[in-house]
This record gives sequence, C-alpha cells and structure tokens, in this order.
Amino acid sequence: MYIQEVFIKHFRNLSDIDLLFHRQYNIIHGQNAQGKTNLVEALYYLSCAKSHRENAFVNLIHYEKEFALIRGVIHKHNINSKIEILLEKNGKRKIKIDENNTPASMLYDEFAAVIFYPDDLRIIKDGPEKRRRYLDVSISKINKNYKKALREYYRLLKHRNYLLLEQKKGYEELLEIFDEQVALFGAYITKKRVQYLAEIQQNIQKTHNEIAGGNEQISIRYQSAVLEKNTNTEELEQCYKMLLKEHFKEDSYRKITTQGIHKDDFHVFINGRFAKQFGSQGQQKTAAIALKLSEIELYEAHNGTRPIVLLDDVLSELDEQRQKRLLQMLYKTQVFITATADEVKKEFHKTEYALFHIQEGKVSQTVR
Repeated sequence: MYIQEVFIKHFRNLSDIDLLFHRQYNIIHGQNAQGKTNLVEALYYLSCAKSHRENAFVNLIHYEKEFALIRGVIHKHNINSKIEILLEKNGKRKIKIDENNTPASMLYDEFAAVIFYPDDLRIIKDGPEKRRRYLDVSISKINKNYKKALREYYRLLKHRNYLLLEQKKGYEELLEIFDEQVALFGAYITKKRVQYLAEIQQNIQKTHNEIAGGNEQISIRYQSAVLEKNTNTEELEQCYKMLLKEHFKEDSYRKITTQGIHKDDFHVFINGRFAKQFGSQGQQKTAAIALKLSEIELYEAHNGTRPIVLLDDVLSELDEQRQKRLLQMLYKTQVFITATADEVKKEFHKTEYALFHIQEGKVSQTVR
C-alpha cells in the first residue's frame, strides 16, 4: 500500500500543496514550526479519517478559512483509489472514495497508516491509558468486530456510570441488566487483546534484536483483574459478571465502574525485569519501536499488504545505529520521514527516495 499523490488546501498552515510521492522513502525537511508535522497529519488523515493529535476535525482547518480539503490516490492490491476529504467549519465532513460518498469507518477499514511520533517512544514508561490506546487502535485496524465491540462496551460503561452516579430507586436491578452486556463485550475485548499480544510476542524478539543489535530477551504480559482470577479465556464472561458483582459496594461508593477492560494494562519485560521501572531510556525506546514495528507485521499478516509508515520527528530521538536499523527494516514499506535537515538522505541510494522541503506551509520537491 502506498500514497501516489496528494493535494492539500487549508489544512492547518498547508495550502495549495500538490505532490507526487516515492514508493519507498519520502524525506520532508525544514526548520521547526514550518508544517512538517501538519503534512504528516494530513497524510495520516487521508488514510483513516483520523488525526493522531486532534479529536475535533474543525480544528484542522486553517483558522482564517471555512474549509480544508485533502485529495489523494492510494494504491492497494494493484488498485488505485481516489480519496477526497472535505472538512467544513460548520462541522460537516464529506468523504468520497472514487467519487462515491463514503462513511469514515469504511475509509478506516480499507486503508491504514502507522504513525511514529516522539510520544510513542514513551509508551513503555507512560501510564496504562496510552498502552490501552495503542492496543485498541492496533487491533481495530485488523479486526472490524473489535472496533464495534469496543464502541459498544464504552457506550454501556457510560450508562452504567450514570446509574452509579444518580443511584435512583431500582438502580441495582438495572445494574444487573447492564452487567450482563458489559461482561459480554468485556470478555470479548479481553480475549482479542490477549490474542493480539500473543501474536506480537511471536515476532517482537527478532524485531527488538535487529533494532538494538543485541540479544536482550523481551516479553509482554497482559494485566487484568479478570485474568488474575481465571486463566481460562472461555470462562471470562462469567468471571467478569462476578468481578462487577464483587465490587458493587465500592462502585456505588465511588459512583464509577472500578473494574473492567478500561482499567487493564500490559507490561513489557526486558531480561525478566519490568522495563517501565528498570529499563534504561534506550531500552524503553527500543521496546516501543519494536511494538510499533510488530503492528506493521501483523497488519500485513492479516491484510496481505503493508501499511503506510509515517515517522514524525522520531529519528532525532534515536542514536545513529538505531536510526539505520529502523530504516533498513522499513525497506519494503512506503515511509514518510520528517527531519529538520536533509542529512537522513545519506542512508539511501538516490533511486530509493524523494526529497521535499517545507517552509511556511509551502512544500517543494528538492532536486537531489
């Protein structure tokens, strides 16, 4: 999968950008605050109708304009798809694939990009919310049912928390009804998370060694109150019901659901030691990159194509050897790389990359 071309107008500080891309490496260089990240964000949005740093799409529109437009061609399985996304200040969003109106969910399911940015390098040492989000986004890209289940779980959770907050007459009986469904979807999500991490575990060791250039042992362990009580995933639903029932008094006192997949986490261990607590900064970064690269491998295994990869200011966070190894591992993938200078081009043969310079939101292709 790769982006052939893109046209961008009024997306953040970008306007009237019309570019053709290389099928392998695309280097976007320029000084800070010129729009490099905005361009990467626009390309990510083209692939999945989502931003990696902004929830409200109206905020992606240039503050002086009434709309933003991203139009591009994505090649997948020998087919070119023309995609057009129009964002309007009035809150309307229109998405078309090959001139046909398309829901955002279809675009998300059809195409994929994996984005690396500095915050990702903290996935190991940050809190569980970041790791849960990593899991949910990664699994949703290869499993449509997971995304639906996740949406339904949080809808039910919202209603359950409302009952706990109001505690009106008869709320206990209503909670029992909600708990049936919360347990059903919670058990499904737990199973899929455990399965996904098991798939990652199969190749993360090799990936980690290639990046680090060593032989450290890396392992992943999912943490869930349900699994602590029961290792049989076939009985998770019943276990979930019991867990919610056991914590009814605490939930009623705190007026919120204290147990469930929204509280789960996973931990990474290097040489048997808890990486979050005992790993060096270099080890934590390497483990985070290995996780993201495993996401690429699993997407290809499930979909028969590699996703587009966006490296936004990540290389500057790594030493030179890790930079080289990371780029070498992405050789079969279309990659977009942002950097303050064009020095990264020295890692490639001239036929492997295209070079772009950005200044004040204007992008020009640089003669190599």
